[in-house]
Amino acid sequence: MRVTRSEHPERIGRFAHIPRAPKGRARCGAECPGTGDLCSRGRAHPGPHVAHGRLGRVRAAWDSTSEGAPLSRSPIDPGYRGPRVPKDSERTSPVATWLRDRFLASFPETVMLIFFIAFICFSIVWALQIM
Repeated sequence: MRVTRSEHPERIGRFAHIPRAPKGRARCGAECPGTGDLCSRGRAHPGPHVAHGRLGRVRAAWDSTSEGAPLSRSPIDPGYRGPRVPKDSERTSPVATWLRDRFLASFPETVMLIFFIAFICFSIVWALQIM
């Protein structure tokens, strides 16, 4: 069984509920015969192989018994070793982590935050001088 979006657009919707592997996890990587799409489900998944495209749309679905389909390929990112766990000396408080993630996400945002704080300080000093 092989269903692709270009050949069977009405039948591909049956596989829309099947999610892709979470980011950072090893993917199955089996190749769809005839199209070259790679299975984007997790390693050792049950059921059919499913290739997802942009925005999580299903591009193709096929059985592993389809002719010419290898059972497994190497993972997409063989160098991935799991999430980085910080050392005890690198750990920060939850408040500091929230502030860093919320306000210091990128360099332009940091510069704009500094300008905003300077503007607030300048306006307070100016308001006190007028009084």
